[in-house]
Amino acid sequence: MKKQLLLLPVFIVATIAGIMIATDNPSNIRARSDYETFILDNAKKFENNAKAVEGQEPREDRPDEAAFSEFVKTLDPELKRVPAERRFEAMEETREISSLKSSSGELKWKSHQVAMGGRTRTLMFDPNDPTGMGIYAGAVTGGLWYNANPLEENKWSPINDYWPNLAVSCMTYDPQDTKTMYIGTGESQTALIIYRESSTRGAGIMKSTDGGIQWDLIPSTSDWAYVTDILIRVEDGTSVIYAGVVSGIYKGKGHHSNPSDGLYRSADGGETWAQVLPYVPGTEMPYAPSDISLSSDNSRLFVGTTYGINSSGTDLDRRGAACILYSDDGFTWNVERSYNEAILNNETAKYPGRVMLANSESDPNITYAIIASGYPAGPFLGYGCEFLLKSTDKGESWEEINFPQGFASLAWHAFAIAVNPDDPDIIWLGGLDVWRTTDGGTNWRHLTNWAAPLNNPSGNYVHADIHVFLHNPSNSRQLYVGTDGGVFFTGSSLSPDNVIFHELNDNFNTLQYYSAAIHPEAGLDVFSGGLQDNGTLLYRPGQMPGRETKLSGGDGALCFIDQDDPELHISTSQITTVYLLNVGLNGPIEPHGALQARSGIFINPMDYDWKNNRLYYNMGSFTGENANLIGSFIISRWNIVPVFLEINANTNVAFSVVKWDEHTGDEFSTLYLGTISGRLFRLQDTNDAGSLSEITGNNMPTGYISSIDIGQSPDTLLVTFSNYGVSSVWLSTDGGNSWSDIDTNLPDMPIRCGVFHPESSDYIMLATETGTWTTSSATGENVQWKPEIDGLANVRVEVLKVRRSDNTVLAATHGRGLYTTEWKIGGTSGRQEIISDADFIMYPNPTEGEFHVGANLMEAARLTIIDSRGKIML
Repeated sequence: MKKQLLLLPVFIVATIAGIMIATDNPSNIRARSDYETFILDNAKKFENNAKAVEGQEPREDRPDEAAFSEFVKTLDPELKRVPAERRFEAMEETREISSLKSSSGELKWKSHQVAMGGRTRTLMFDPNDPTGMGIYAGAVTGGLWYNANPLEENKWSPINDYWPNLAVSCMTYDPQDTKTMYIGTGESQTALIIYRESSTRGAGIMKSTDGGIQWDLIPSTSDWAYVTDILIRVEDGTSVIYAGVVSGIYKGKGHHSNPSDGLYRSADGGETWAQVLPYVPGTEMPYAPSDISLSSDNSRLFVGTTYGINSSGTDLDRRGAACILYSDDGFTWNVERSYNEAILNNETAKYPGRVMLANSESDPNITYAIIASGYPAGPFLGYGCEFLLKSTDKGESWEEINFPQGFASLAWHAFAIAVNPDDPDIIWLGGLDVWRTTDGGTNWRHLTNWAAPLNNPSGNYVHADIHVFLHNPSNSRQLYVGTDGGVFFTGSSLSPDNVIFHELNDNFNTLQYYSAAIHPEAGLDVFSGGLQDNGTLLYRPGQMPGRETKLSGGDGALCFIDQDDPELHISTSQITTVYLLNVGLNGPIEPHGALQARSGIFINPMDYDWKNNRLYYNMGSFTGENANLIGSFIISRWNIVPVFLEINANTNVAFSVVKWDEHTGDEFSTLYLGTISGRLFRLQDTNDAGSLSEITGNNMPTGYISSIDIGQSPDTLLVTFSNYGVSSVWLSTDGGNSWSDIDTNLPDMPIRCGVFHPESSDYIMLATETGTWTTSSATGENVQWKPEIDGLANVRVEVLKVRRSDNTVLAATHGRGLYTTEWKIGGTSGRQEIISDADFIMYPNPTEGEFHVGANLMEAARLTIIDSRGKIML
C-alpha cells in the first residue's frame, strides 16, 4: 500500500544513537516510595490473607481479599481512592466513539454458554406471562435476564447488554399496570469497608413501560449510588413507588446518594420524589433502608434499616441500623429502636447491622424480621444474625423466636428470609446455606450444603451465599433461590423430609472471571477460566460447562493449558494453590496432583513456561512479606516440584505481573516482572543465577502494572496499568531502553490487559472497564484506539488470551462469562508494507551505525527502517 506522506525524491539519513537508560527521576522515586508506604500501611490494616486460612481448604469465595486486591489495582494514586464515578464517563465516551461509523469496531464477539450463574440478588415472576412461568433474575455484574420456562426450557437470555449499569439489585412492577416495571441498581450490601468493587455503585432506577423490552434510566434518580429495594403500593387508586436509597463507604471515601439516604416516594412514575423517613436521632440524616415490605392487605408499610455513613463520609454511622419502621400513610412513621440499642450495649456483637423483612401472605397481621450484628474479627467486622423476630399485630410489638445459630456468618453479604404464602409457620432462612422451619421456629432443618459432592444423591447442593427467596404465587410448593452461584429451585418445599433442589442456570452467563486459557489447536473451543466464587471451569466441545466440569474450587485464579501437551491443564486457586489435571477432549477429568504454596497475593500473578515446564509466580504479599522472591514449580504430568528464586530487585512491594518471554529458547527463560507501584524488571536466564535489570520508563506512572506482553521481536514490549488517573498504555520498540505513552484517546479507566496481534506488533488489543479496544497503529505517530464491543456486553474484560494458530482471542469478562473472536488484521501495517516501483540506494551496507538511504519513488510514500531484531529505527 502506498501512502502520501513524503515528497519525492526521498533521502533519509539515520544515525543509531547511544542507549538511553530507563530509570526513574528523583521525583518519581520519591512518589513511588510514598505510594508503596501507603499500600503497605493499608495492607496491614486490611490484612486477611493466607495466614488467616492457613491449613484450610480454599473457601468458595474470599470477598475481603478480592476487595483489597481490586482497591490496589484501581485506585487513583493521587486521590488514594477509587473514583468509581469515572467509570460512567468512560462508558459514555465508549458509546460516543463506537457510534461513529469511522470508529466502529470490526470484530464480532461470540458468547460461550454455561450451566452456571453468578451473584443473583433479585428474582421476579413476569406478571404479563399467561403461563405464569416466566421469571426475571438480576445479577450484580451481569444485568437482567429472562427465562420463559426454567422448569422446561431452562434457557436464560439477557434483556439488554448495554445499560449504563448492569449491577441489578432489586425489581418490581406496577400492580395496576403490569407492563410498567422498575429496576434498582448498585449492590449496597458490598459498599462496606470490608468489601467493594466485586460489582460497582449504581446509576439509580431503570424503568420499562412495555413489559420489560425497552428500559431507560429515570433521570431524577441518576445520583442514587445504591438502591436497596423498590416497592409499589396502591394508595387511593394511585400507584406510589417507594425506593430505598443508601450511600456506601470504601477505603475512607463515601459514595453518597444525593440528596441523601432515605426512603423516597413518588406518585408520578418517578418524575419527582420526596424523602419520607425521619432523621436518625442525634443526626441530620434519614434512616437508611435495607428492605421494604407491605402487609398483604396493603394497609401497612414496613422498612428495615441498615447503617449509613456519617457527614464526613469516613465512617459508618450505626445509630440508624437494626431498626424497624412502619407507616400507614407513607409519611408518618413509628420507629422500633430497641434492637439497635440492645446491640450497641452488647459486649461483643456491638455493631448494629441490617434488617430483612418477610410478610405473611395468608395472615396480614404476621411479619418476620431478621437483624444482623457485627463483631470484631481481626482488622474487619464479622456479621451474624442477632435476632429473629415475629410480630402478630402488624409491627406494634415483636417477640424473639428461635433460629439456627451461625446460619449467616456473612450477614452483611448473604442474609435472606421468606415465609410460605399459605402457612405463616413455614419460614425460610438463607445465609451460607438454606434452613427451614415448619413449626414457627421451634425446630429447624439444614436443607442445603454448598460443599456437597457432585455424586451426592440427595440433591441438597445449593451454591453458597443466599440472597433472595421467591415462591411461585400460584404454587407454594415451588421455591426459587438466588445465590452467588445463580438460580436454584425446589418443587418440594413443603416436603417434611425430602426437599430436593435443582440448578437452573443454563446460559445464565453471569460468571465473573479472573483468568482464562485457550487450547492451542486451531478452531477448537477448549478453554478454562478462573472464577470469582466458582473455582476454575472447563469448556469442551459438546459439553455445557457446569459444576461437573470444574477443575478446582475456591476462587479460581490463573490457569494454563500446556501448548505442546494440551491435555496437561494447570489450575490455581487463591493464594497460589496449584492443581495438575489430565484433560482430554472428552471423558473424565483426571486430577494428577496439587500443592499449596500459600504465598503471594489474592489472584496471584504467574506465568507458565511451557517449553521448559516451569510455572513462575510472585511470592510477595500486599504487606511486603517475601518481596523480591519469585517462586517456581517444575511441572510434569504427575508431579509438582517447588523451586525458589531470590532476586535483588530491591522492591518493598509485591510483583503484580510475572510474564514469560516465549522468544527465549529451551535452555533458558526470560521473565518480565512488574510491581504494584509501577516498577518494571527483566530477569534473564532463570535456569542459572539469572541477570536482573530494571527497565522502568522514566515517565511511567506510579501505579499497578496490570499486564506485560512481548511482540513479534523480544525488543517490542507492551505494559499496561490498571489505575484510574494515570497514562495506562506504554510501548517500547528497543527492549525497554525508551518508552512511549500511547494512551492517547482512551478514556480514563483501568486497563486490565494488553496483547499484541501474533502477526503484527502494530495491532494491540486492550481489556478495559468498557469492553475491548484496539489499535492498528501502535508504532505510528498518531495512535488511535477504537472500541470493539460488537457482541460484548457493557462489562469489564479482565484478561485476553490469543491463539496463534488461528488468531482467536479469548476474552474473560467479570460478569458475562467468556467470549471469543477471530482477530483479523485489515490492510497492512508499516512493518509489512513493501513499496514497489522504487529504486533504493543504501550505503554503506552493511553498516556499523551511520548510513544513508535514497529512493526514487513513483508516488509519495512513508518509509520505516527496522533492524534485524524487529526494532524500529525510524
